[in-house]
Amino acid sequence: MNKNADLDAIAKKINDWFELDIFENTRKRRNVDARSIFCYIAKYYYQRTLCEIEDYFEANNKSYD
Repeated sequence: MNKNADLDAIAKKINDWFELDIFENTRKRRNVDARSIFCYIAKYYYQRTLCEIEDYFEANNKSYD
């Protein structure tokens, strides 16, 4: 099983809810808000570190500067 399967599921639900792609390289307010919700859920509900979240974004071709 994929180690990031839970993060994949969260990303899909957020993408569907906001009708956008959180991995798109843009700083539009809706995308930033959706990414921040994703990070909050991953950190506080799935106990992922910020480093793990950064690695996940980079694995999905989203720079995380």
